[in-house]
Amino acid sequence: MASKTKILTEAEVLKMPKSEYMNAAQLRFFKEQLMELQRQLRENAGATTEHLRELSPRTPRTAPPSRKSTHWSCARGTARGSS
Repeated sequence: MASKTKILTEAEVLKMPKSEYMNAAQLRFFKEQLMELQRQLRENAGATTEHLRELSPRTPRTAPPSRKSTHWSCARGTARGSS
């Protein structure tokens, strides 16, 4: 009965006959593989977030940039409200 809870190794999965493709034991193996990849991905994402925080300026942005930016017209001296 202990063999039902044992997770296969990659070598064991590769040695299995095609007739046992995606049986319960293989499904457990692949689920464990995916869960480990997810754990690594989340860990890497957390580390990347921390690195970005360390590199970013310490002053928070108070407001997003305006969608109606007039920076081009300001450069030419024709911004709204100017004569």
